Amino acid sequence: MSELIYFYSFTLVLALTIILCLLLLGYINPCITLQNRYMFVSIAGLIGWVFFVYYSISHFYTIRLVDIISTTMFLLASILAIGVFWSLICWGFTTSLLVALSCFHYPISADLWYSSYSSGSTITDFTNDRLSILIRLGLVARSSDDILIPGSIFAKVLSFTYRSLLRIYRINQSFI
Repeated sequence: MSELIYFYSFTLVLALTIILCLLLLGYINPCITLQNRYMFVSIAGLIGWVFFVYYSISHFYTIRLVDIISTTMFLLASILAIGVFWSLICWGFTTSLLVALSCFHYPISADLWYSSYSSGSTITDFTNDRLSILIRLGLVARSSDDILIPGSIFAKVLSFTYRSLLRIYRINQSFI
């Protein structure tokens, strides 16, 4: 039984280590692209998992196939969840703009690009649309031409967390 606790605990620690490795790779070699950073860490995690399973099988005879399968599924699900988190931080809005631009096979103006992305609206309309969502959620307030973060602790924490994650993972954004 203690071998199983060790086995499952290692799987959890390995999944959490993947997040830490994404962070460290940004400091060790910031030239590695964001996609390659995620792929490298995921593959390294899976290779580490294979070595761990081999070691566990050779030293603990009570580990069953169902334990290996379940912890492998947990690790793969963790890698996928981390991938969603990572892609939201790195590429959410940027990728959507790129997809809109890829529909054109010739150079276009920035206004046409924004219009294509936002279904015919201008960048001002698009910004006001996004702003209205933030206002409805209570994350920002608007008075005449001024926009501010009200006393909402959640909005300040969310903004701080996002900016911190971008800095921690060394993702360049001009608005930080």
